[in-house]
Amino acid sequence: GPSIAKGYYKDPETTAKVFAEDGFFYTGDYASIDKKGRIFLAGRKKNTIVLENGKNVYPEEVEREFENTLDYIKELVVYQGDVKFDKETRTVLCMGVYLDPEQNIDQAKIKADILAINKTLPVYKRIAYVDFVDSEYEKTSTRKIKREQAATRHTKDKGMII
Repeated sequence: GPSIAKGYYKDPETTAKVFAEDGFFYTGDYASIDKKGRIFLAGRKKNTIVLENGKNVYPEEVEREFENTLDYIKELVVYQGDVKFDKETRTVLCMGVYLDPEQNIDQAKIKADILAINKTLPVYKRIAYVDFVDSEYEKTSTRKIKREQAATRHTKDKGMII
């Protein structure tokens, strides 16, 4: 019905893509099950970042590592972007952040904190560039950051190389 599956109501083509022949609904989430049978969501299929080396990064997974630790960051989003390092431009994992305006945190502390968290992550999931934005990100009606638009705010010269 229109209130349950708004994006699929009266749209047979989209509906056919997400429902299997046996009736199961494919959510587009990547998950894993541990030895105790617990299910852990890794990320969304549509948000997966495929790096140049072929590794898959689920931005939600990386974001959780930073959100759970850095309370002075009000909003953050992980994406892939081009950054100039000395004389070469590389495509790297970037993190756009909107700092809590009520806290006054210097960039040296932010860099140190991000480096510390990076050390706990596999090399391919480490943040290489932080882009500071001066306003909140645009959100959907469910209060999720619009990822496509967040990456368009990426600056190659106003952020901080980690």
